[in-house]
Amino acid sequence: MEILSTIKTDLPKKPEVKIEYNNRSYESYISNGFADNIPRSVRGPYDRMQQFLSKVDLRKGQIERSVRSIVRLKAPDWSTSTKKNERKEFIYYEEYWDAKDWLGIPIDPFDGHIEGKYTEVLMKPKLDERTGEHVDNVFAGTRQTYYIPFSKKNVDEIIANSTKTDKYSIKYTVKFGHEDSTDAMVSSSRNQFSYDMFLWPWDKLYEWQHWPVDDITMRPRPNKSAANLEFKPQ
Repeated sequence: MEILSTIKTDLPKKPEVKIEYNNRSYESYISNGFADNIPRSVRGPYDRMQQFLSKVDLRKGQIERSVRSIVRLKAPDWSTSTKKNERKEFIYYEEYWDAKDWLGIPIDPFDGHIEGKYTEVLMKPKLDERTGEHVDNVFAGTRQTYYIPFSKKNVDEIIANSTKTDKYSIKYTVKFGHEDSTDAMVSSSRNQFSYDMFLWPWDKLYEWQHWPVDDITMRPRPNKSAANLEFKPQ
């Protein structure tokens, strides 16, 4: 059995890791009073993040955050106070994190961290059946919420802050919802684009994605060119 001295060491302690990151899904359950009902899909990433951060020793180097992919899409803007919740363009992106422990040994990377979207918890009032009085709040489901507006400035800032990837190694995906089409028969789809095409106006991207194909060869009809922004539908 070890006998500990009452004289404590003056050696510096491991610095606390203070870093801003998207933890909004977990916080939404906590702030709305559902700490005991957090699903595994939210609890799992939170626990993995806490395990990763607990091993990090900033004296051996900063956390390196690298962007793997950026996604662009249209979604309802739930931040507005209007009832319409207009569909707007947003982006979200995936990162992987690298860091070292107190021995300077690399920690297993934290992969799959998402910035730009989260699961928002909804509540509804519970009323007294006799008096109609608001007596409690109950869980009313969740919704996917996005918070980074699409713009070239935001895209370039995300790329600039990436440690080990650049605009040529990041994957760029655009998601097209069936709500974006006036044709009821068009289903949701997605496609990968180059950095330059990723920044095209939405209408141009949509036109490219749904360019008609030849009925026999199933190849895009002539005049569709990634190098030409002035292509016209036939």
